[in-house]
Order: sequence, then C-alpha cells, then structure tokens
Amino acid sequence: MEARSAQEIWETALGELQIQVNKANYRTWLEKTVGLSYQGNQFVVGAPNTFVAEYLDKNQRSLIKKTLIGLTRRDIKVVFSV
Repeated sequence: MEARSAQEIWETALGELQIQVNKANYRTWLEKTVGLSYQGNQFVVGAPNTFVAEYLDKNQRSLIKKTLIGLTRRDIKVVFSV
C-alpha cells in the first residue's frame, strides 16, 4: 500500500475539521492551509501567513492533532509553517 501524501491526508483532515468548526472559523483559519510534509511523527501544516500559523498553533492545535491522529492512527506532532 502506498503511503498517502501530506496533502492528501490534510485534505481529508480539512473535510473533518469543516464539520467540527463553524463556517466563519473554517474560512478564516483553515481554508487556505496545506499539508506540507509528513515524516516520522511530524506533520507540517502550511499557513498563508504568520498570523494564521500563530492562531492555529495557539487555538486549534489540539483539534487538528486529534483529527490527524484519527486519520493516521499514529501519535502526531503538529508543526505550523509559513
């Protein structure tokens, strides 16, 4: 079985996150993010700017981590990057 790319995993995660947060929050904070890399236990989420990256790190990290763990079945360290 071929491993899914970070972007494929992230697109699936975004689908789940869209259901878990309200529409305004999704559009403001998550819609323009991308899955940059997934190596070992580290998943890097790309944000459009530092403000969004810092907001996600401070306010959405646990929800994002929980969602990614559910998809990968692995303990994940989430990193936000611009």
